[in-house]
Amino acid sequence: MPVAARDLGGLELFGWAFSAFFLGSLIGIAVVGGLIDERGLLVPFVGGLVLFGIGLLVCGLAPSMEPIVAGRFIQGLGGGAVPPVAYVAIGRGLPEWLRPRMFAMLSAAWVVPGIVGPAVAGFVAETWHWRLVFLGLLPLIAIAGAVALGA
Repeated sequence: MPVAARDLGGLELFGWAFSAFFLGSLIGIAVVGGLIDERGLLVPFVGGLVLFGIGLLVCGLAPSMEPIVAGRFIQGLGGGAVPPVAYVAIGRGLPEWLRPRMFAMLSAAWVVPGIVGPAVAGFVAETWHWRLVFLGLLPLIAIAGAVALGA
């Protein structure tokens, strides 16, 4: 984000890029709970991936910091939708004795990228271009979605 803010100007919006993501994530988590009850797991999961991908695309193509803030909000909505789907899928689909192991594994799956991700993103932004941090994730989102959906 520092490289993008330097490139696009709008350093005063730097903090908003992070706040927008977290706000979107909170909303996504709250909304998807009801959607899971109404529509099952598939619709919220796919919707979350699509929103996250749209947010990545908006950020990666942004001509200024304002679209990055909006894209990060959209990314947060999608990113917030995925964890509740995973937790409910584990709760509904696995036997009780296996759930604690899966919840622990899922927790590690959120923690490790949170620690390693910023360093990798900084390296990519400094070595190639900050836009690749966003646009480069799009194929990974598509692959992860295809694997999760069994396509």
